Amino acid sequence: MIGSFGQASRRRAVLCSLGILCIILAGCSQTFRQIAIPLPTQTGDPAPLNRALFATADVAPHPGAVTFVDVPGDTNVGQIQVGINPVQIGLTFGGGRAVTPNAGDTTASSFQTGTTTPTVNTTSLPASSNPVFAHSRQNGKFYIALSGLDKLGVVNSTLALAGPPVAMGTCSSPVAISQVPGPGSVYVACKGSGEVAEVTPNDNIFLKTIAVGGSPVWIDTSSDGKYTFVASQGTNQVKVICSTTDVTVCAGDTVVQTIPLGGVPNFLKYDVHSQRVYVGGAGFISIIDTSGIQPAPPADTTFTVTDITTFSGNTWATALQDGTRFYVSDSGAKTITVFNSNNLSVIKTIKLADPLASHPTPANTTPIMIDSDKNSTKVYTANTGSNDISIIRTSDDTEVFPGSTANGGSGRITAPLGATPSPTCGAVGSATCRQTPTYLLVLP
Repeated sequence: MIGSFGQASRRRAVLCSLGILCIILAGCSQTFRQIAIPLPTQTGDPAPLNRALFATADVAPHPGAVTFVDVPGDTNVGQIQVGINPVQIGLTFGGGRAVTPNAGDTTASSFQTGTTTPTVNTTSLPASSNPVFAHSRQNGKFYIALSGLDKLGVVNSTLALAGPPVAMGTCSSPVAISQVPGPGSVYVACKGSGEVAEVTPNDNIFLKTIAVGGSPVWIDTSSDGKYTFVASQGTNQVKVICSTTDVTVCAGDTVVQTIPLGGVPNFLKYDVHSQRVYVGGAGFISIIDTSGIQPAPPADTTFTVTDITTFSGNTWATALQDGTRFYVSDSGAKTITVFNSNNLSVIKTIKLADPLASHPTPANTTPIMIDSDKNSTKVYTANTGSNDISIIRTSDDTEVFPGSTANGGSGRITAPLGATPSPTCGAVGSATCRQTPTYLLVLP
């Protein structure tokens, strides 16, 4: 009894003390706010702005540039200087940071895509590394194919190399990279050895090479990570690699299908929205339907392909995200052909080099790449010869000309002026005075 009474007394004393404390706090302030202690978090790069980017190269040893085009406004909203001969534009996870491998000075330039005037960071790479491709599908890290060293460079969140480049066994001349979403393994196309190398995403360890034959030139992975598609020259094929760890889908790191193409490939892209793979090359476009299909282990020829072989030059393709059309640029005919996505019929052919048009376009315009924006409103091509960028308005599939025609301008958004003195290159603003486009990318 005495013990119980003592415990009850102590409880009453504690409750009384708490009550007094509450009265004191209420008297000091009508509102009591708990102190919030901020915890450190990894914010990463901001979301990308609605822009198209195109890289241009000047005559060595002068640095190249990246031009930003505002998608809704069709305006040049800025240019930044990058390294010598930027050959590609890669993105990190979500598109928050863009990277240009600069083959002319063995560096990589990177910048945030979610700011109006981004600061350019330069990552130094080993001598003779010949960086040609950058890519990542994870935060805080991106990968660079070092073709001259037969290795993979790994750049960490401090924008410095995360140790020595990764040797990849017998891999020779790495030229393209695709990381499995998740993030999963990093697959590297090795053009010189006819292989695909696999590297782990967390500790950068080389695992194996997968023989695909020919000379692999481009690689991409499906959005679900199940399949990685490799376009190879020489064999004129796409090899489908099982890149999932789910053995009920397919046997991992094996070639589950070989798909013949309509010609020699130089480009491949997996389109997330249509679940198609577009393969471009010499005089053809091949369209691989991968929607809703799972090859059964160990292999099954279930992915179907349609070849369109009516082109005269190298081709590239982009599909609108609304699913209605896809567009093919033809460097030989200097055109863009618009296709119906449902039945693959031709809707329209747009001439990019037509000096007799109502708005005369330069006869030497040669499209080398094509891409479209996330709202399906614009299609862009990077053009050599005329050294500018074409903008196609998708509401009527007509080219628009927001730029100046003064001093030899094409009426398009033009590449920046080169460092060559104007007396040696013609009129100020003319194509021969401007840098040459090397790559085009529209931010996601």
